[in-house]
Amino acid sequence: MEFILPKHLQRQTSITISSPSSETPDLLPFLDTTNITGPFGEMHLQQTSATMYTIYQHIFRMQQAIRLEVVIPEPMITLSYAIQGGLNFGLNGLGETEIKGGIYHLYYIPAGSYMADIPEGTTAIFQVNLHTEHIEGLSNEAIQQVLKNVLQNSRSGLQQKGATITPKVKMVLERIFSCDMEDAQRDIFLRARIYDLLLLYLDTFSDIPKEVNTKYHFTPDEIQSVQTVSTKLINILHEQIFFREIARQVHLHPRKMAEGFRLVYGVSIQEWLLQARMERAKLLLQQQSDIRQIAYEVGYNTVSGFIRAFRNFTGFTPAHYHK
Repeated sequence: MEFILPKHLQRQTSITISSPSSETPDLLPFLDTTNITGPFGEMHLQQTSATMYTIYQHIFRMQQAIRLEVVIPEPMITLSYAIQGGLNFGLNGLGETEIKGGIYHLYYIPAGSYMADIPEGTTAIFQVNLHTEHIEGLSNEAIQQVLKNVLQNSRSGLQQKGATITPKVKMVLERIFSCDMEDAQRDIFLRARIYDLLLLYLDTFSDIPKEVNTKYHFTPDEIQSVQTVSTKLINILHEQIFFREIARQVHLHPRKMAEGFRLVYGVSIQEWLLQARMERAKLLLQQQSDIRQIAYEVGYNTVSGFIRAFRNFTGFTPAHYHK
């Protein structure tokens, strides 16, 4: 995948390659980064390929909105995650297509040249290109449509059902972004996490939407604000959380934020937060056995309160789950 700036901007750019750094947690720590800078802002591009997958991480920090040409050298089956911000691009057979913050889609993208509109501000897109071996044999209709287009080398793209970046998805992404393994170990680890992401996407097709009656009307910007809440919560799981303060930060009344959250995610903020804390705890228990430290890292003031919540959520005590 190649990004080509408009000609009038190409003369004003500089391109450097940098090594991974702990100062850039939104970039993959095991990959070098191509940095493209100019008066328009900054682009940080990462890519790694293996036998069964290709992973991309793209960070755009734009001082102005720009339109880029994106060259796709061969057909792609890709799960694309809008971790922060969003963008629009043209896709053969679909026309203008939008990637919204906090949402991910499965795509079939034919080889070719496409135009993408990158907005002002920060946009972070994580992408996993799946090889046919990942999805052969899966009976899901959406998956089979994508596979059929690949096998027929179709010139028309597909954007399949969108899904919310849930706490479980965020946890898998966090594991990828914190991977410190090398070579063959890292390849095995990444393949396993890619299957995790694919299975979580397939799970969305069996979800039963929950009806939410609300007296509020939500604008697109307010929906975006509600989606921002989930990102804020993930970043402060270890803290005491005050929903009124978060509502103030996203410029929503607390009640409207709560109803909007249920509208977007199908559960209350409290239910979502509990799930996020328990998923983080399960991940930490796979890495360490200090239950007291884990309790504090997921926002519990007492070990007994954490143990009770974990047992009610999983059916196991933390010590039993660690084993």
